[in-house]
Amino acid sequence: MEKQVYIRIQEIDRAKCDYCGECSKFCEYNALFVVRPKDGIKGDVLSFPQLCHGCGGCTIVCPRDAITEQNRGI
Repeated sequence: MEKQVYIRIQEIDRAKCDYCGECSKFCEYNALFVVRPKDGIKGDVLSFPQLCHGCGGCTIVCPRDAITEQNRGI
């Protein structure tokens, strides 16, 4: 019998995110990289789900509750 197994990975709500970088600072595995808005450059969060270990710390430290978790099959 086979059973699908999941890891919880981050999903960014860019409508809530203010690109503060707290999630990126927290992540030990560099699964998130924040591009801060500056001089006409739009802010963004680059997510690398293959690097995420599913600890959930980024969801805890986000001051704007812009990060939720979703299942990724492993």
